[in-house]
Amino acid sequence: FDHGGHGSHLPAIKTRGIINCSAKNLVELIVDSNRVKEYNGFALGRTDEFYFQEGLETDLSDSSIGIAGDAKLIRSLSKPPLIRKPLEFYNIMHARKLSKENGEMINGYVCTTRSVWEKEEY
Repeated sequence: FDHGGHGSHLPAIKTRGIINCSAKNLVELIVDSNRVKEYNGFALGRTDEFYFQEGLETDLSDSSIGIAGDAKLIRSLSKPPLIRKPLEFYNIMHARKLSKENGEMINGYVCTTRSVWEKEEY
């Protein structure tokens, strides 16, 4: 896929699409580990291993950890085609509401994940 553009050497895929639902319904679907198989055909399952804070609508002023929204450590197991054994991933997932009232540019939701992994020899 090396087309000479910025970042073309990185193993990442960027996709876009239109999903016919509200932003809130989409984020609720993605955050709910019990529903991961509804949108990911390769998923064998996902569990919420640890909640830093629960509640998509949690306001910054109500947070005991200093962030708004839902934050958790998730463990997922996937079986993509052509790979013999399932792949295990640990991610930190954070999702929250965006509001113009709180100074954000738009009203909506944001959901991000970041892979975390600890080597077994540590």
